[in-house]
Amino acid sequence: MTQGNNGSTSHFGTYGTYAIDFSMANNTSVRASAPGTIESARGGCAPYTRDDGCNGGLGNVLEVRHESGFCTQYAHLSSFTKTSGDVVQGEQVGLSGNSGWSTGPHLDFRRTNCSTVSQPFKFVEYSGSYEDSSIRNQVLTSQNGNQPPPLPPTPTWGAAFVDQGAWLNAAQTQPWNLSTAYPTQEGWWQFRLRNTGTATWSQGGANPVRLGTAAPQDRASSAMVTGSWLSPNRAAGLVESSVPPGGTGTFRFKVRVPAGSGVHRESFQMVAEGASWFGPVAWQEFGRPTWGAEFVDAGVPSAITYGEEALVTVRLRNTGAATWSTSGSGQMRIGTAGPQNRASAFYSPSWISTTRPTAV
Repeated sequence: MTQGNNGSTSHFGTYGTYAIDFSMANNTSVRASAPGTIESARGGCAPYTRDDGCNGGLGNVLEVRHESGFCTQYAHLSSFTKTSGDVVQGEQVGLSGNSGWSTGPHLDFRRTNCSTVSQPFKFVEYSGSYEDSSIRNQVLTSQNGNQPPPLPPTPTWGAAFVDQGAWLNAAQTQPWNLSTAYPTQEGWWQFRLRNTGTATWSQGGANPVRLGTAAPQDRASSAMVTGSWLSPNRAAGLVESSVPPGGTGTFRFKVRVPAGSGVHRESFQMVAEGASWFGPVAWQEFGRPTWGAEFVDAGVPSAITYGEEALVTVRLRNTGAATWSTSGSGQMRIGTAGPQNRASAFYSPSWISTTRPTAV
C-alpha cells in the first residue's frame, strides 16, 4: 500500500479521504472486492501514459454497485475484462495500469456512495489465492499525483407546471372554447413547464425531451393529428432547442376532437427518451357532454286567476353534443322538477302527462 486514508499527496476532500493506493505492476489482475453489478466502465484513456484530464484524472475507471447500496471503484486501469452485468467476489474485472492522473503503475481503490463521497472501510483476512506475495512487507512510495476533481453528480430530471392554452389557429389569435368543441374539430394546444432538475432539456441528443401520452403512459392517442405529432404516443418535442435548469420549456401541437359525443380527457407527461419519465401529468378536457342545456328566456303571464289557463313559453339553448328530436322515441321534453317527476298542481289537459308539460 503506497498511500492510505487522508494521504498528504492526494487522498483528501470528501471524494478522496478514504481512498487507498496499491502499487502493482502494469497488467496485474484487479478483482471485485464483493459481489455486485457493474455500474459504469469509463475507458478511452492511454493505458500506461499519464493523462491528467482523462475521465477527471481517474483514467480507465470501473465502478461496481453492491447490495449494501454503496459502490467500489477501481481507477487507473490499463483495460477492462468486464464492462457490464453481475460480478462475484474475486472475479477479475480489469488489469492495473498507469492511466489518467498518475505518476506510476498502481490501483486506486475506494468505497463511495456511488457519487462523489468516499466511505470508510476496513480490511478482513482473506485465505484465497488472489494476494500478490511479491510486494508483502515492502516499503513503497506514493504513485499518485494530485487528487483529481470529483466526478460530476448524476443529472436529475424534474418539471413543474407553468400554464396551458388552446387555440383554433397556430398563430394563437383565436382562443378555443374546449367545452363547445365538436367531433372532428381541430385546434392547437400548448403546455409550458419549468425545468426543476439539474439536467438541461434538449430537442435532440441522447435523451431528447418530449411530451408523451400518460394515464397510462405510452398509449396511442385518439386525438393525434397525423403530420403534427411525432408519433401516436408523442405529441411534441420542445419548441426551444434547449432549456437549462430554471428555464421554461414549451410544447405546441395540433389535436383533433375524437368522433362521437361526450367529454374527452387527454393526459400528457414529459419524458427524457432513454432516461426517465418525469414531472406532473398535465391534461385537457374537451368536447360537449351528450346532453346539455342553458336558459335563454321565458314568456310567463304576470298574473293568472283560479281556473284560468295561460300559455307559457320557455326557450333553452342546446349545449350538448346530441341533437334534440321533435318526435319519435328520442323526443326532447320538459319535465317537472323540485323534485323531479312529481305531479304538478298546474296540470292542464293540454299537457303530455301530469309530469310532462310539453315537448320541443
